[in-house]
Amino acid sequence: MNRIPMLVLSFILLGLPIQVLGQSTFQSDFDHFSTSFTLEGAHRAVECASCHVGGVFEGTPRECSNCHSRGGLVFATPLPLQHIQTTNQCQDCHLETWWTPVANLDHNQVLGSCKNCHDGIIATGKGPGHIFTTDVCEDCHTSELWEPVARVDHFQVQGSCGSCHDGVISVSKPLNHVPTLAECDVCHTTIAWVPANFDHQEVTETCITCHDGIIATAKGLGHISTTNVCEDCHSTNLWEPAIQVDHFQVLGSCDSCHDGVISEGKSVNHLPTLGQCDVCHTTTAWIPASFDHQDTIETCTTCHNGVISEGKSVNHLPTLAECDVCHSNTAWLPATFDHQDTTETCITCHEGVIATGKGLDHISTTNVCEDCHSTELWEPATQVDHFQVLGSCNSCHDGVIAEGKSLDHLPTIAECGDCHSTTAWLPANFDHENLIETCVTCHDGTIATGKGLEHVSTTNVCEDCHSTNLWEPVTLVDHLQVLGTCVSCHDGITAIGKGLEHISTTNVCEDCHTTDIWEPVTLVDHLQVIGSCDSCHDGVISEGKSVNHLPTLGQCDVCHSTTAWIPANFDHQDTIETCTTCHDGIISEGKAVNHVPTLAECDVCHSNTAWLPATFDHQDVTETCITCHDGITATGKGLDHISTTNVCEDCHSTELWEPATQVDHFQVLGSCNSCHDGVIAEGKAINHLPTLAECDVCHSSTAWLPATFDHQDVTETCITCHDSIIATGKGLDHISTTNVCEDCHSTELWEPATQIDHFQVLGSCNTCHDGVIAEGKSLDHLPTTAECDDCHTTNAWLPANFDHAAVTPGTCISCHDGIIAEGKDQNHVATSSECDLCHSTVAWTPANFDHDSATGSCSSCHDGIIAEGKDSSHFITNRECDHCHDNNFWEPLIFSHLSATYPGDHSEPLGCSDCHERNSEVVSWSSPQFQPDCASCHASDYETDEHTKFNNPETFYGVSELRDCTGACHEYTDSTLSNISKSRPGPEHRVNDRDFD
Repeated sequence: MNRIPMLVLSFILLGLPIQVLGQSTFQSDFDHFSTSFTLEGAHRAVECASCHVGGVFEGTPRECSNCHSRGGLVFATPLPLQHIQTTNQCQDCHLETWWTPVANLDHNQVLGSCKNCHDGIIATGKGPGHIFTTDVCEDCHTSELWEPVARVDHFQVQGSCGSCHDGVISVSKPLNHVPTLAECDVCHTTIAWVPANFDHQEVTETCITCHDGIIATAKGLGHISTTNVCEDCHSTNLWEPAIQVDHFQVLGSCDSCHDGVISEGKSVNHLPTLGQCDVCHTTTAWIPASFDHQDTIETCTTCHNGVISEGKSVNHLPTLAECDVCHSNTAWLPATFDHQDTTETCITCHEGVIATGKGLDHISTTNVCEDCHSTELWEPATQVDHFQVLGSCNSCHDGVIAEGKSLDHLPTIAECGDCHSTTAWLPANFDHENLIETCVTCHDGTIATGKGLEHVSTTNVCEDCHSTNLWEPVTLVDHLQVLGTCVSCHDGITAIGKGLEHISTTNVCEDCHTTDIWEPVTLVDHLQVIGSCDSCHDGVISEGKSVNHLPTLGQCDVCHSTTAWIPANFDHQDTIETCTTCHDGIISEGKAVNHVPTLAECDVCHSNTAWLPATFDHQDVTETCITCHDGITATGKGLDHISTTNVCEDCHSTELWEPATQVDHFQVLGSCNSCHDGVIAEGKAINHLPTLAECDVCHSSTAWLPATFDHQDVTETCITCHDSIIATGKGLDHISTTNVCEDCHSTELWEPATQIDHFQVLGSCNTCHDGVIAEGKSLDHLPTTAECDDCHTTNAWLPANFDHAAVTPGTCISCHDGIIAEGKDQNHVATSSECDLCHSTVAWTPANFDHDSATGSCSSCHDGIIAEGKDSSHFITNRECDHCHDNNFWEPLIFSHLSATYPGDHSEPLGCSDCHERNSEVVSWSSPQFQPDCASCHASDYETDEHTKFNNPETFYGVSELRDCTGACHEYTDSTLSNISKSRPGPEHRVNDRDFD
């Protein structure tokens, strides 16, 4: 076998006439196969001299580029200047049979950009229908497949979106697209359809076309009640805030919207009022407003503060009072003035100009008016602040301007202020130091107080005991000059006597006290003491009860005598602590071993005169009843007692045995009616629900009501009770049905109903399934006016019997988008076709698949998982399926060897594995040193003695020399190889010659 001779290609490139079935006259008797360079295709029609220039045969070029070049010995069509720039050899793309069209093009070896060839002349370029773009081919297309494009660089595309996205060249607006004439890029980006930057300005329909609550948000429940359409108030740029409101279409009061939430309400600084907005404002503008003071609810200054509205002027009387204290709400003047509310001093106004001020005859003083005068009457002055008066006292107190010294005043030349204060004449701060006479000169009982009848009887003069600073207390008492007994002075009036805290006694002072030291006393005569012991023995006046004294409120002398503390006569009546304080078995006798178990104090049952008899109280017992009530120590349960495991105290009180305070039903043995029979305990009432169930099926043991009602045990039908009288029956809004209650409702919960017997329901589906009474069509429901039961059954919503017949062909994706309904899953065949191209409206599978619509490679589906892939015995190759197989049929194979090394189809029918022994694209050559020529497989078939090269001496061709055709054409006379002695007739050793010999 031999590879395709390159010289064949050279003549193709020359454009010479091709005679596929014949040879030139010169060649008719010569088999060129013998030269190991078989003439194939166009080369067979080329004259010998065209290649063997000057009759030289030895060294004739065999490679295409050696002949098909400029300036070579052999003249053949050279590579044209406009040829594609490529690193490929001629044979990589062209065949010897024809020059054009090119059999195979390896784009990976092409140099330069696509447009160097794809210019519409050399190769197909952008056609008239191509997208108008500045992109070069490779920006969008791949070198493997022209279509589909790998991507589109929209930034380089020129022209409007609709020039491509017209539903023909590329996908266009779907049927449910927002109505608009705008170009796609007004809203969409070139990166993705969504999210989109939506511009309402380009919409050609009214808002409600989309804003219907299904396609897009519509008026919500919280929307202003109005008859306006959307565009009357809202802009297309922002939904909120509304650009305007047509108040004439709004229903309801102003504050139903102007509440500060839905719409702007009263601002923080709004006039305080309870009036509706339209009392003052119009619907055209807030301002100007028609204001009425009658509706305000705050003070005047809330508004009249100089900011919101005119406030007090600069020269207004200083006051914190509200405007309406003086002014009316109809006019500022006239005003009723009240001094009580002014906040400044009088001089602010009373300065002799605005209002009357101080006259020339006014007392000389630094006081302000209000220090002396009131705001009600100017005269008389309410007071005089002498600290602010200028000058001496007698400048005013001269008997004319103000009162002066009286006739009986003490004779003195001192100023008034030496004795008197400016707040009052009396008391006066009299200073005896300025007197030059003895005390009795004045203190004679006439001019000034003298010794009174109650004065201590003494021969002393005043100054012996009293000081000139303070009359009392006396500085000293010379008891030696005092006449009479102690009590004549120490009577609590003349001098300190027995105080309230003094021991109550009939003793005179000198019986216990001395005239030198009042305390301590020298002795106490208890026989003269009057009152209880603790009036003295309180731990303060005298020693009282010790810390460990028996707790008692009894007086000391109840137990003790005045001669000695011990022995004492004890009486329990006076103790103030519990019995166990003493009766603890240590200080005194305590509880016996067999005492009733209790933590109670002794005196709860016992008296303090004798242990027995005792008054018993169960409240304080610390053990259970049965400890005593065992039928022996005390009465126990009788034969007629309720059968129960309770202990006594679970039901009975310690005060009364009967009636029992409660019954612990959990411990009672037997059924409820063993007691609740209407005799032992209350039984079922006459109007009780009809049931055979025991009481505890519904009622608890703690109370009859509330009862946990179990309908399972009712012996009658629901309507027996649920008749709207005994219990709730069907309301006016109940579904219209002939069913009885139990057909739909359970006995556990009234709602939701356990089932609906739709066969008994009267009326159409949407009388109930309206989204209020029962679930209606959801927002994402398929748009249809059909009744529910056209698709759904009364047993379940799903599955639904959907009729696709009414669906417009090619619109499957409007529902089957993976959201509304199941769409293409992740492993779906890659295709941009509509569902109904392959699928039917009856079932997804089987599908009528058309490979022509698939956009991906074969292996994207035929991977042995999604669809049948290569089996384990398949030829090992990385090529896509459609390289060998047809879209419609796996067999017969359409594979064609296009490689330049392929020798051609053998006349002997060879299988793929005859050459591809390892079942892969890699050929296992038996003689790889000769690849890719015939000898690489047929070297072992070569017979050297059959291929004489020359006879003198006899020499044979080697297999390497004849590797292309394995058969000599010429025998030469000698080693010069210049004279041919023999030529073999051909054809022999051809690929298509079944007979090798």
